Amino acid sequence: MLCLALFLSIASGIAWWNAKGPSIESPRFDATRYLAMAAGQPFSETPAPFRYRPWTPWLAGLLPDPPDSWLDPDRPLESQRAHIRFALVNGAGLALAAMGLFLLTRRELHSHRAGLAAGTIFLFSYYPLTVATLPMVEAWSYAFLVWALLLLLERKYLALAAVFLLGLTCKETILLVLPAAALLVSDRRERRRQAVALLPPTLLYVFSRGVVWPAPEPLYSLASTQGWLRDMFGGGRRAPANFAGALLAFHLLWIPAALALWRRRDEPLALVRWARLIPVILVVPFVLALVVGRVWFFAFPFVIPLAVAGLFDEARRFSRRA
Repeated sequence: MLCLALFLSIASGIAWWNAKGPSIESPRFDATRYLAMAAGQPFSETPAPFRYRPWTPWLAGLLPDPPDSWLDPDRPLESQRAHIRFALVNGAGLALAAMGLFLLTRRELHSHRAGLAAGTIFLFSYYPLTVATLPMVEAWSYAFLVWALLLLLERKYLALAAVFLLGLTCKETILLVLPAAALLVSDRRERRRQAVALLPPTLLYVFSRGVVWPAPEPLYSLASTQGWLRDMFGGGRRAPANFAGALLAFHLLWIPAALALWRRRDEPLALVRWARLIPVILVVPFVLALVVGRVWFFAFPFVIPLAVAGLFDEARRFSRRA
């Protein structure tokens, strides 16, 4: 509980800082969609894929208006109210994500300090620090992903099914749990239990998105990917921001993570098995023409614990030499 209180206090500070930022006057494109959803925009008027991500806007829409004393009279009042509601919702999601990563890391590395370090590094990473508490859906998608992975490890399949189903209403990145489950066990009985927990929500999601509420036009196409790649590698306007975001996703944490993975390559750790998903995540934005850094950061349940393991290994080696 003390760790959760710590993470909540950090996440609340991040959320409040971002709620007072320049997004109030000029919210980014994605944020305008989620703000409209929270304000009650009909589902039929919400474009795909935003219409399939109602969880965070729905929570933000449920909250009452903040007190007027929280508002700056010289800035747009309604935009401030909406940003504060999203900040409160996303601050809670960010704290839950950090707590889930703490528990996941502690379980894998058998160290309370390693878990605390992982949760803290997560909160002060670029995307949680700058984007996740804006009117976006990242904070809760981080939380659903890491808690689903933890419940998968704990083999608590009923809770896993519930978290996975809710995660599908937040963002489709929760589908990363499916290959993670496939890499985790080879026992047929456990595979069947995983399938019972994960396949019904997945089929329901595919049916609702593809049949009941299909997008009016394809979200991804070869032509859009080709155009995006030309823009990225041809010096287009999106290239600098994309490359900067990719570098900032995990900055230098790749180095200790790679060292830890090499040293533990023969150990029966879930993190070692799940590390095979990292190259897949790295490729996805180039195939689907997405923002590189934001997609890459969804590897955080694997990269950050491995990086903490590598840093702790180096600290122990240094202390022995001293």
